[in-house]
Amino acid sequence: MVDNVLPALAIFAVAASITRSPNNIMVMASGANFGLVRSVPHLCGISTGVFTIISLIGLGLMAVFDAFPILHTFLRIVSASSFMASLEDRYSRAARGKSKGSCTAYLFPICSLSSGQSKDMGHRIFSGHAVCY
Repeated sequence: MVDNVLPALAIFAVAASITRSPNNIMVMASGANFGLVRSVPHLCGISTGVFTIISLIGLGLMAVFDAFPILHTFLRIVSASSFMASLEDRYSRAARGKSKGSCTAYLFPICSLSSGQSKDMGHRIFSGHAVCY
C-alpha cells in the first residue's frame, strides 16, 4: 500500500506547491510586503499545518469521523463560526480605526477592483508595496 500512496502524495505535493492556492498567494504577498526572512515562519506554519492534517488523516482520523458523524458536523460548525467571528473582529477593528489599515483590497480583490479602490493591486504585490493600506 505504501508503494501506491507515496507517488500519489509526491505528485500532489508538487502540484500544490506550483499552482495558485490561498497558501501560495498568502506567502507571496507576505514575501512582497515583509521580505523573505520575515516570511519564513509563515511558510513553516503552512508546511507544519499541511503535514499535521495529512498525518492525522493517514493515522485514521477519518475512521473516527465515520464512526461518529455528528463529531464531523460539530467541528465544521465550530470552525465556520470561529472563522466568521474572526472576520467580524477584523472588520470592526478596521472600522473603529484600531487597525493599521483595511485589508479589503487583499481579501476581496474583485470587489475592490470593481469599486476602483485598488486599480493596480497586481503591480503592488510584485513591486513590494503594501497590499493592505
